Amino acid sequence: MAKKKNITLNQIAEKMDKGFKAVDKKIEDLTEITRDSFDAVDKRFDKVDQRFDVVDQRLENVELKLSNVAYRFEIEEVKQRVTILEKKIGVKIR
Repeated sequence: MAKKKNITLNQIAEKMDKGFKAVDKKIEDLTEITRDSFDAVDKRFDKVDQRFDVVDQRLENVELKLSNVAYRFEIEEVKQRVTILEKKIGVKIR
């Protein structure tokens, strides 16, 4: 039969302390990895935000240009009206 080994309270406390320190180290490592990952994500979002700013500016420019453009149906309507007027006054410009 195996001989029983007596363990003191100090030995138990030392083992527990060693175990807690190992867990603390793992938690610190995970915290650092998580922080680094979030920093990388933040940098990517900063780049995405910059690109959206550029897209916003370009869209705004397009909207400004289009606000002064007549729509196709409006042009067609005006052409028809001019044709009618030309017939009424007996003038053909085209």
